[in-house]
Amino acid sequence: MNSSKSITLAIILILINLPTLNNHSISMEMYPITTTTTAELSNSDWLKSARIAGGDFWEDMTDEEVREKVQDLVEQNVNVLELDIGLIHLYETFFNPDIYIEATEQIVEIAHEEGLAVVEYISGFEIITEKANRKDHSVLMDHPDWLQQDLEGNYAVYGSELGFWVERGDESAWVTPLATEWRNQYLSIIAELAATGVDGIYIDIPYWKMWYSDTNEYTWGSFDAYTIAEFENRYGHSPPQTESEFSLSNPIFIEWIQFRIDIVNEFFEEVSNIAKGINPEIKIIAELWLAQGLHGLYSGADPYFLYEYVDAIAHEFGIKGDAKAMNEELWLYTVIKNLIYRALDFEHPSWVLDYADEQLDSTVLAAANILFEGNFWETKGPEMSDTVGLDYRKQLFNWIQSNNQYLYDSWEVMEPVAVYFSPQTRNFVYSLNASQEPIVNSGGVIDDQIWESYDEYIGGHHCYDLFGITAMLLQSHTPVKIITSRHLPYLDALDVQMLVLPDVAALNTSEMDYIHDFATTKPVISTALTSLYFHNGTQRTDFGLETFFGTNYASTALLVNNENSTYIRKRIGEEYWRDILFGHQNDASTKLSYFLEVLSEQVNYSSPITTNASPYTLLNPYTNSTDIIVKIANFKGTSKNNQNPDMVKFFLEINDSGNNHFETLDEIQLTFGGIVYFNGSSLVLVSELYLDLQDTSWIIWFFSIGSGIVLIIISSASFYYIKRKKRN
Repeated sequence: MNSSKSITLAIILILINLPTLNNHSISMEMYPITTTTTAELSNSDWLKSARIAGGDFWEDMTDEEVREKVQDLVEQNVNVLELDIGLIHLYETFFNPDIYIEATEQIVEIAHEEGLAVVEYISGFEIITEKANRKDHSVLMDHPDWLQQDLEGNYAVYGSELGFWVERGDESAWVTPLATEWRNQYLSIIAELAATGVDGIYIDIPYWKMWYSDTNEYTWGSFDAYTIAEFENRYGHSPPQTESEFSLSNPIFIEWIQFRIDIVNEFFEEVSNIAKGINPEIKIIAELWLAQGLHGLYSGADPYFLYEYVDAIAHEFGIKGDAKAMNEELWLYTVIKNLIYRALDFEHPSWVLDYADEQLDSTVLAAANILFEGNFWETKGPEMSDTVGLDYRKQLFNWIQSNNQYLYDSWEVMEPVAVYFSPQTRNFVYSLNASQEPIVNSGGVIDDQIWESYDEYIGGHHCYDLFGITAMLLQSHTPVKIITSRHLPYLDALDVQMLVLPDVAALNTSEMDYIHDFATTKPVISTALTSLYFHNGTQRTDFGLETFFGTNYASTALLVNNENSTYIRKRIGEEYWRDILFGHQNDASTKLSYFLEVLSEQVNYSSPITTNASPYTLLNPYTNSTDIIVKIANFKGTSKNNQNPDMVKFFLEINDSGNNHFETLDEIQLTFGGIVYFNGSSLVLVSELYLDLQDTSWIIWFFSIGSGIVLIIISSASFYYIKRKKRN
């Protein structure tokens, strides 16, 4: 056989075998492909069961072009389309929105024919002037009075350094929501948009800006004329006027923080009233960034306070590539922050906007979100309309739709331990210390995996303690639910078995009354400075719960039992979480053992779950008062650039407080996650998160090998040509 025929045969063999190389497949039955129906859209719970994807539409499409794209989305099992065609956030069209309003009517009408809900994306307080460096008009040039300002009068105007969505030469201008001309025009567009029949209005980045330059990060703006005048009108005096006044010990700064939150809330209240006055069925969705950490306080868009004025919140977390960089500890963090989202959103759904690079990390990300009560937005990023693969999306959304009854019906965590999250403690006691003197800034699992200060992602001592205690409960397979003050009247209805107050420093009288009532029959664990402060951050002379604890602030006793109260003076959760972050597994294990010993010996509590599952196979049992299911997400074996969890096998047994017994007869076996159901006799895996994942790394391998072969051919030909030329 001559050399040219050998090379040709080698290439043919490579091409024949490429599709089977590195095919990642899980053995599990496939559900039949189903599509969104008009009946599903007509269900008022479409927000709750949302399978979300962005779509690439534009303002001058034909009906045929729109219909083709809509049908593609329906084929992918999408039921909520996020539509972004440039309305509001582009300065060029802000005063001329008619073409976008007409396009919205067209797209909505066709989408509704196919049973697809449509939420239209608009910006909050940002307006972009495209190619402003080549134009005579921009927001800065035409309307400088609209713009947010810092104390020195610098405008909140940025170029491409702000983020991926600002192109080179563009101007990103951030307006104060109190600018009269801007607000009137914005609200007029809201009214027109509501009349199009669109199902929801999706408002992104409704923020006060904190960062004006690399040397001016914490400005607590805006100090423009409109905003200062409104503050003075409400409070009768000026806001803080120097950076030295940005202190939680300064009552005027506390007023300023609350004022910034109030203005954002009132903006959404007015948007909602106008939109629903025209279309009572329309939904208002806010997109927020890092709501589990400090950013809600920085921006003024705090979901805890915003809750009453929106129908859903889309929680954005991470950037493109973050999911691929996760490991077991960071997936644990992801689950806990999702539980915080659910606590903050209370009765509203939690849309989670995360980003993935490839099918594997997207699948792990989906497990972390949907199996812990969130709605998944399938996107690759950085654009919201991207995807890691259309066939992949179709499979994933089919699985979600097929298991809709388990994921989004009226399930509550079965006999949970409730861990108390206090935004007031985060905001008014610990926020400035966390931003100025980070508890954890870098090192451990953070390096090269999570960018910027980790404290922005968590939020000070209370939040660190909450993350650590929740982690210990999850890893010891204890049913857990994070709650806020809104849940306190419903602790009995939620069948809460124990309440944990992780350094909840700021408590008011009403909260403490609920805690006392709960403790008449069930245990309460408190740590560190719980109840030492009022809601506004003012320190009490002693614990507000001093009598309840059976100890005071001046005491040095590390652990005190007083009837149903157990007080731990240390932040045991924070210590555990720091050990987890820095990979100090032995120290973490010691703290976990101590915590479990306190639960069993001091509190007389033991988890109703017995299992040999990994600490990184996380699960929660749920009940709807009739049935019992267990949702499981597995992260065992994940590491940076390896989002392929180990297949796990384990038994599971549940003994509830009514002496009912539920157990598996056969081992549960799964990889990414799944749903276990009690069928009347035993716990069985009713549905595994199955996807036929095609590892696209073979494409890179093909081109690498192909390039090598081509190089060999060229080199051989060149050598042959040179050799022949020498002979001649």
